[in-house]
Order: sequence, then C-alpha cells, then structure tokens
Amino acid sequence: MRDFVNQHNFTSALNYHSYSDLLLHPWGYSSTSLPPDRNTFVTMGNYMTEENSYAVGTPYQTLGVTGGGSSDDWMYGEQTSKAKIFAMTPEVGGSSDGFWPPS
Repeated sequence: MRDFVNQHNFTSALNYHSYSDLLLHPWGYSSTSLPPDRNTFVTMGNYMTEENSYAVGTPYQTLGVTGGGSSDDWMYGEQTSKAKIFAMTPEVGGSSDGFWPPS
C-alpha cells in the first residue's frame, strides 16, 4: 500500500473500516495531539456526514482509544516520500448489522 500511495499524487483518501458509524481523522496515535489542519478535517467531516449523521473526530474523541500506525496518520503525517494526504476513515455500519453493513 505504501508503494502504491508513493507512486501516485493523492491529495485525499478514505480508508474504509467497519463498524461504528464514525468518520475518523488524524491523529490516532495520541489522546491530546490534534493535526495542524484540524479545522479542515472538521469542516470536511461535517460536510461528509450531513446525510448519515456519523460522529466526526479523532479515534480518541469518538471511541476513547488511541492507535498508532494507522493509515490515516501515515498518509497525512509522512511527507518525506510523498505530499500530505487528507486521509479519513469512515467506520461503516452499526450494531444492527455489525461488520457486514449493506452496500
């Protein structure tokens, strides 16, 4: 995945996962650090969730957990081999459909 991303000039990315009805953005590795472009992530996230009412925020803000090594953190934070990518993770599906939400 790293090689694929480094070979293209992505400016944004969605890294789908299931489940929780959330839209996550960096930083996932910390409970207190917020990305320099926090306002952009919040604005984009609020727009993207107008119809589905997903909660928007960092993993800690939405789930109360931290997790290092996420694709969102790497795509956004690593800028040596590629440009910054505004990456977010839609957590699709809820408790009624679990890990297999409908299309």
